[in-house]
Amino acid sequence: MGMPSLANPYKSTGQSAYLSTGIDWQLNSINHLTNRRPPNATANDEPARTRDDTTVATFETSKRHSFLPSMPQDMPPRGGYEPVQYKRNLPAKGFRPGILLLGMGAVMGYGWYKLIGGMREANELGREKMWARINLIPLLQAEEDRDQVRRYLADQKREKELLGDNAKVYNSDRFVRPTFAVTPPPTTN
Repeated sequence: MGMPSLANPYKSTGQSAYLSTGIDWQLNSINHLTNRRPPNATANDEPARTRDDTTVATFETSKRHSFLPSMPQDMPPRGGYEPVQYKRNLPAKGFRPGILLLGMGAVMGYGWYKLIGGMREANELGREKMWARINLIPLLQAEEDRDQVRRYLADQKREKELLGDNAKVYNSDRFVRPTFAVTPPPTTN
């Protein structure tokens, strides 16, 4: 290995000069992407590459620089990709939300209607019961008074038998309502 030549400094190392072949490489890749033959191609040359090839024209292995990419590149198929469907054409499952909302509103409205009617009926029954008791108070009071009079007369008769006449238990001329207590029956020995 001698000294590299001044005309082409890369000739002795086996690499091609970037300045001389870089433009050709770029033209080849552009022609490949546009599906045309390179301008300097002849009839005996390799036919032009098509869009469905998966690689881009690159340098040969011996002429490749270490800093240039050498990986295959995917290209779209001939005629391009199919249109992308971005709208979701899903079948409707179940009720539409509006119908479901109206149905639930109708059910709730009927429920509130029955609830309010039941509350009004319960209030009316309570009012009727209260007024029935208010109207029955005189009758119940008269019945209680008759029972008290019967007990009072029975008590007076019993006192007369035990204590005799003119035995006053209370030191007052006013009527004192007697208090009756329930006691167990007397036992005999």
